[in-house]
Amino acid sequence: MITSVVKHATRATGIVLLFSAAATGTAAWAAPTISSVSGVVEANARVTISGNGFGSKSTAGPLVFDNFESGQSGQGVAGNAPTVRNISSGWTWGRYGSGASVPQYSSQIVRPHSTRSSKHSFGGSSYNVSLEIIRETPNTGDEIYFSFWRYYNRTSAVWSRNVKPWMVWGTDDGTRPTAYTGWGNPGNGDGEFRNAVIDSGSTSNTLWGGPSMDTVAGQWVRIEGYLKQSSPSAADGAFQTWVHLSSTPGISLAQSSLAYRTRSSSNYWRQWHFGSYNATDDPSTATADVYLDDIYFDNTRARVEIGNASTWNNCTRRELQVATAWSNTGVTFTVSPGAFNSGAQAYLYVVDPQGVANSQGFPITLGEGAAAPEPPQNVTVQ
Repeated sequence: MITSVVKHATRATGIVLLFSAAATGTAAWAAPTISSVSGVVEANARVTISGNGFGSKSTAGPLVFDNFESGQSGQGVAGNAPTVRNISSGWTWGRYGSGASVPQYSSQIVRPHSTRSSKHSFGGSSYNVSLEIIRETPNTGDEIYFSFWRYYNRTSAVWSRNVKPWMVWGTDDGTRPTAYTGWGNPGNGDGEFRNAVIDSGSTSNTLWGGPSMDTVAGQWVRIEGYLKQSSPSAADGAFQTWVHLSSTPGISLAQSSLAYRTRSSSNYWRQWHFGSYNATDDPSTATADVYLDDIYFDNTRARVEIGNASTWNNCTRRELQVATAWSNTGVTFTVSPGAFNSGAQAYLYVVDPQGVANSQGFPITLGEGAAAPEPPQNVTVQ
C-alpha cells in the first residue's frame, strides 16, 4: 500500500512533523497544486490552469465584477451592466445629502492598462456617493468576499472626519446589521484604519489596525474583505480586511477575527455599497474625489491571482483574475495584468473556497506562454 507522508518544518524550531493519512485512517487535506498552464499570459487572453485541490465553485466567475471599461467618461455608472453579472441585481446607486453627484465613468485617474474608473465626488452636502449591489444573504454561515482598487484624491486643505471605502446595510429598517471599514481624521490623530459591526440593540463590535488615512491617500490601494455571517449574538462569524499599497508595494492583513459576532439579531446583510462615505461636515470644506476600479464581489474566496513572488506569503503585489470555468482540477480565466507589464516575471495562484492558495507559485512571464513548474518541496511519497 502507498502511504503519503507530508513533512512540514516550522520556521521557529525547524522541527519536522510527519502526518500519515494511512496511519490515522482519515483523508489528508491538501492545498491547491498547479501542474501546468496553457495559453499566452497577456491582456484579455484566456489561460487554463491544470492541477488539483481547487475545490468546487458553482459559478466560475464572481457574482459581480466591473472594470468600468465599457462606459463613456461623464456617463453615470448606475443602471449600466457591470462587466460580469451572475446575479439579478446590477449597479444601482446610493446618494445621501442634497448634492447632485453620482458615480460616473472617468478617465481622469486610472490604473495601469486601464482607460476608465468609477469617479465618486464628495463635497458640500454630498457625503455618500456609492455604487450599490443588492444581495440577500439570510443564513448563518453565508460568506462574502470582495476586492476593489481605490484612489482617494483629497481636493481640500482639510481631512474628512470620517471616510468609509465600503459599507453593508441590512434588513432592519434598511440599516441593520451594518458593517464597514473606515478612517478618521489624521490631523486629529484619528487616522487609523478600523471597522465596526452594529446591529439593533447592540454595541459596536470593532477591530482596529492598518495603514492610516494619510498613508493611503494619493495612490491606488486594493482593499480585500472577507465576511462570514454569524449566528445571532454568537462569535461564529468572520471579518478580515487586507490592504495593498501600490506606491511602496506591500500587502497587510489589517484586521482579522475568525471568531466574530457580526449581528445580534436574525436580520442579515443586504445592501453592499462601494465608494461610499466621506463626511463633509465638521469641517464642511472637507472635499474629495474617490476613484474605484476592478470591483470584484462573490460568495466564496475561491479565485485566481497573479503575484510578484514565488511564494504566496512573500507577494507584495497581486492582481485578481476573473475565472470563466472552474473545477477541482482545472480553472480558465481571462488575463488582467493590472500593474504587471509585458515581460514581467510573475506567478500564478489558485485560492480554494477555504481561502488557501498554493504556497509555491507557478512561474509565468507576462506576454508569453507559461514556464515549467518548479519542483515540489518538502513532500515525499513512500
